[in-house]
Amino acid sequence: MVLLNRKHILGKLLLETKHLPKRKTDESSFILRPSKIEGVGVSTTCDIGKGVFLELFPGAKTRFITYAQFKKLNPLEKNFCTRYGVEDENGIHFPKNFSKMEIGWYLNHGNKPNAHRDGNYDYFASRNIKGSEEIIIDYREL
Repeated sequence: MVLLNRKHILGKLLLETKHLPKRKTDESSFILRPSKIEGVGVSTTCDIGKGVFLELFPGAKTRFITYAQFKKLNPLEKNFCTRYGVEDENGIHFPKNFSKMEIGWYLNHGNKPNAHRDGNYDYFASRNIKGSEEIIIDYREL
């Protein structure tokens, strides 16, 4: 009888929390989908609560080149660097391996972002994000 009560209570808790925003993200929290903004974008697979850390770059390692080095690249390499890279005053940061890019490299820009980064380039939900909604950032904050 006690076991049945535990199952009943657990089932009731699962039903009550099913639609609550996720408090933690992992590799199953995001998926690439066609974007209404441009090309491909990162969408959520579940609701995510405001302030939750977004695991968009697990184990990310980047490369860096100066602008002088960039000028020496072939046209294809330049295209990849400008399409996916993040520029600063010294040069361009881009994925270590373009054939194995973390999902976060596909984030699109929008004027009403639902995610932001901190000083360590960790990303967080700026508001509650609905399941299947695209994650949008403001490129001007990079």
